[in-house]
Amino acid sequence: VSGTAGRLDAHTGAGGVSAAAVDGPVEINSKSGDVRLGPVSGDVRYRAGSGRFQAASIEGQARIDTGGGDISLGAVSSDVVARTGSGDVRVAQVSNGQVVVATGSGNVWIGLRQGVKAEIDLVSGSGSARTELDVADHAPAEEPAVRIKTRTGSGEAIVARAVG
Repeated sequence: VSGTAGRLDAHTGAGGVSAAAVDGPVEINSKSGDVRLGPVSGDVRYRAGSGRFQAASIEGQARIDTGGGDISLGAVSSDVVARTGSGDVRVAQVSNGQVVVATGSGNVWIGLRQGVKAEIDLVSGSGSARTELDVADHAPAEEPAVRIKTRTGSGEAIVARAVG
């Protein structure tokens, strides 16, 4: 779709989906196919047997599930659940909400917006799990704006300061 879609609802057996921008909700179900989206102002729901998923930004809640394929998100400002059986997951900038990421085999990288406090829980079964942020060994006095929970069976799990 060139231009801005009011909403996007697509079901494919095999084939890609792309949209320059979506000014509403997105629902995509695919057996196999890549998805490339510009900014999305609504909620996102993506389910695929295999395929890569990419969105420039998501303002609403997102649930992204793929059996195999990389997931790449730009700026997110609400709750996100992203799962892939095999593939890397990258979230460029988180500013609010809960981010839950799981990959059976792949790396996870999450960027936290400057000045935002977060509660972070990182696990890697075979690989490293680390943050490049300043951490404390006690809970903050105020509720954090972001909660990040990642799991990877094999790969690195990293939370860092978002660039830009």
